[in-house]
Amino acid sequence: MVTKPLMKIPLPKGIRLRDEKTLQVNQSKRHDGKIARQFATVKLDLPEGYSTSDYEQAFYKALQEALAIKKSLHQQVISGGEESFLKQKLNTPLSLSELYHALDITRFQKLASRDAQEIYYKDLVRFFGDVKVNNITFEKVEQFKIACGEYIKERNSIGTSNNSSINKRLGLLRVMFEYACDRRLIERHNVPTIRNLPVGESKPKPVLYPEQQADLVQACLLNNDQDFADFINWAIEGGQRHSEIFSLTLNNVSQKNNNYWLRFYRTKTGVWTEIQLTNCMVDIFRRKRLSSLQRQDQKLFAYNKNTIRHKWDFYRRIANLNEEYVPYTTRHTTATRLVEANLDIKSVQYYLGHKDIKTTLTYYAKPTDSMKTKIADTLNSIQRGFK
Repeated sequence: MVTKPLMKIPLPKGIRLRDEKTLQVNQSKRHDGKIARQFATVKLDLPEGYSTSDYEQAFYKALQEALAIKKSLHQQVISGGEESFLKQKLNTPLSLSELYHALDITRFQKLASRDAQEIYYKDLVRFFGDVKVNNITFEKVEQFKIACGEYIKERNSIGTSNNSSINKRLGLLRVMFEYACDRRLIERHNVPTIRNLPVGESKPKPVLYPEQQADLVQACLLNNDQDFADFINWAIEGGQRHSEIFSLTLNNVSQKNNNYWLRFYRTKTGVWTEIQLTNCMVDIFRRKRLSSLQRQDQKLFAYNKNTIRHKWDFYRRIANLNEEYVPYTTRHTTATRLVEANLDIKSVQYYLGHKDIKTTLTYYAKPTDSMKTKIADTLNSIQRGFK
């Protein structure tokens, strides 16, 4: 008996040797999101105790038959007739919770961190309930968009929501449906259309000039609030998201090569980052170290989003800054100052923890008056060279 003597022979596309005695023919074509697919097999007619010559003769005879069948199947699938679509049995549909916990979450990592995914998932279950995924309809998805806006307002300390935040929840739902389709939990043509809401251009946030920062800090100090003055300076120097600052403890700071380093978790991108503390941040750390040691959680700043908003608005009014200066202005200020100091944009991206450099360029780096003056000076010097 001979074992697979012709394995090295390349076969035409759509034909494969399934085992040493069977050729399998496969033809498929997509029609409006549905796949027409047909299979057939051809057995090699081998005598008992066959030789290499017997196998070769049977193989080429079966291959000729397989090529004829392939041509016939090809005509069936390109016609798109009902008979060309195989009726495959669906697996038992999963509920939203079962689907979410079975989901290969790496599919969604580009859209949100794990913490954010949990929030999006809870909003989905809050509206739909823990239903089977095949019971979610287009109408229900449209109703979810409205309800989701209210959920976000409840969670947001300033009672607002935006289409971008709602679209992120829709993104998770879309990934879950894709996962369900891949595992035959639902027919692809039964997946409801999930349309994102329109997103307008983000309104640029102002940045703090050094004198405005000084006024804001001075307002804190006049009210004996050194702690919040330290928070403002830390946020501007470190450029961190406020949620990242809230979680900082003494353990996040270490000393090496005569410098202080901060290693912390990026709440939005789900990665760990290490930065060197500036002189200002070192002074703040030393000032806060004793009080943090006395706390059970050893946090550097015992704040939350609501406290920050309340304190910021109070001191902003004292410093004569308008309502456009929101707490998140600190992060935009960091980005703009780094760009203004001619730091390369990749370093700015790393320092701010942006996954996509477009975010750094589009939303964070603002042209200041000094940058505009520098442009004018550059053009003036070029013009002088022509005279």
